[in-house]
Amino acid sequence: MKKYLISTAILPKATGKHFYEYSSIPTVVKQLDIDGIEFVFLPEWDEISRPLTPTSADFNTIKKIGVHEVAEFIKASNIKAYSVHVNRDVGNYLCSNDDGLILRGKQILNENLLGAKVLNAKLVVIHLWDTYNGVLDINKLHKMVYEVSKQYSFKITYENIPISDNTLSNYKVWKKLYDFMPENYGFTLDLNWCSFNNDFDKLITFIDKIYNIHVQGYFDNNVLKPRFGNLDLLSCLKTLKEHNYNNFITLELSKVSNINECITAINLIRENL
Repeated sequence: MKKYLISTAILPKATGKHFYEYSSIPTVVKQLDIDGIEFVFLPEWDEISRPLTPTSADFNTIKKIGVHEVAEFIKASNIKAYSVHVNRDVGNYLCSNDDGLILRGKQILNENLLGAKVLNAKLVVIHLWDTYNGVLDINKLHKMVYEVSKQYSFKITYENIPISDNTLSNYKVWKKLYDFMPENYGFTLDLNWCSFNNDFDKLITFIDKIYNIHVQGYFDNNVLKPRFGNLDLLSCLKTLKEHNYNNFITLELSKVSNINECITAINLIRENL
């Protein structure tokens, strides 16, 4: 059944807070006409490791919080987290040549999956690889994720983040994964990355395994635009509707200055999909 969600990635900014100030998430969510959230476990909260991926935050000054503690906070706020986005650094750790870093990546993944279990999430989003790694072994990366996640009952989805390996493309990776993934595995289709890679038409051929859509973008003169490229986001939503898409749709604003922007974007998504 179709569910309309909003990502918590930078949601606190809608109330003038820093994106990592999780305590303001319930304040925003309770003002929105949505079914629930995609809760994002941020590497900026990690008490052990600094973020591997770029961040605008001052890591040393951010209040740290454990995965279980923040999950319990969201649960106690009576917000339905249908989806959980695993710490975005996991793919970077798993792509490392350092066994210690790989182990740390597996630990973070398992901690996040335990947090998703606390939240009773239905779906998990994972960045499977390091965007900047020029040589990727997709089979090996998937096997590492599978070994950690096989004890859980979530739908596990891989997002179409950019790829630097010149022998691969998102289409090639998805085709490879499509052919051997277990039944409960699938994809999160991020429309911004489709715009970046110009591959929306190719990736929707996997529609039967797409369980989540990221409508990632920002408002420019009242038009919802992707961060990169010129893909018409609303046209994509109409195409997905024509394909009878009936799973999760997640608004992921890359910039937001007030709650009204969230409301307007959600209304646009509902009107088109």
